[in-house]
Amino acid sequence: MKNTERFAVVWLPAMGSRLADCAATWTGWCPETGHRINGVCDASAALVEQEALQRGLCAPILGSMALRSSVTRYHLEDVLAGVARTLPVLPSVRLGVEWGRDGLMLKPQVSSRDWRVLAVHVAHAVARLVDHPMPIPQRELSLALTDPLPELDAGAVEAFAARHFDAALAQEVLISDIALISTPGPGRPWSLENRYALGGDALDITDCSAMACLGPRLIAPLEDALAS
Repeated sequence: MKNTERFAVVWLPAMGSRLADCAATWTGWCPETGHRINGVCDASAALVEQEALQRGLCAPILGSMALRSSVTRYHLEDVLAGVARTLPVLPSVRLGVEWGRDGLMLKPQVSSRDWRVLAVHVAHAVARLVDHPMPIPQRELSLALTDPLPELDAGAVEAFAARHFDAALAQEVLISDIALISTPGPGRPWSLENRYALGGDALDITDCSAMACLGPRLIAPLEDALAS
């Protein structure tokens, strides 16, 4: 029987934070508890990005991936815990509501290379555990709020989102851990497996040669992510 379980590595707002509370009432789903949230905003439910309805609001690092047949979730957890210990806590950032080609999102107000560094190192660490195709590491921190919307609706939706997240956006967020989430199969909600605290020193990743054994299908995208 084909294994339909899928995993993703993401950043989740800290449980109990204003951002986590606003995120849960925006999507109606809490990945921390694996439950629907009461009091979801009716106005946002029709707007929210469809994947977020099942996943909650998070910033992807590595998207949906299947493990090789010889690999278990516990192998993946051990690898993530190990790589997290070598990665530094990212500088605090303040998020803002911003439009992109895929819809409305929360993004840092100042661009930073630190997220790309983190994503590439996580991808390198888990590459040997993942069945192909290996997901491409996300090159920037972003939390998708909506799917693409008609231009005429953009202003009203942006204003509504800004009001909804107002209290959360007034505070800086600290990227101090990464999280593993999973789903049992297509169309099923995602829930949190574990969080892994970042605890290393700053890294020099000007040289990607250590990744050469992973092959061009992975290395080219990783190098592109660092170069951009």
